[in-house]
Amino acid sequence: MYRSNPAEFKVIKTGYGQDAYGIGFRKGDVTLREKVNGVINEFKKDGTLDKISERYFGTKNAD
Repeated sequence: MYRSNPAEFKVIKTGYGQDAYGIGFRKGDVTLREKVNGVINEFKKDGTLDKISERYFGTKNAD
């Protein structure tokens, strides 16, 4: 269910790192986060991430 309550969000004061992308998850949804991270890591290993990056952004993944 979608809720729009600004009090539920927290602004962090640290940098976002060097990554060119970000994926948001509910804080407690560790299982989904681990699955997504696993797929991204496999895509990095087999070259799929570079192919996707070249197709949609014109450059290879900056990782």
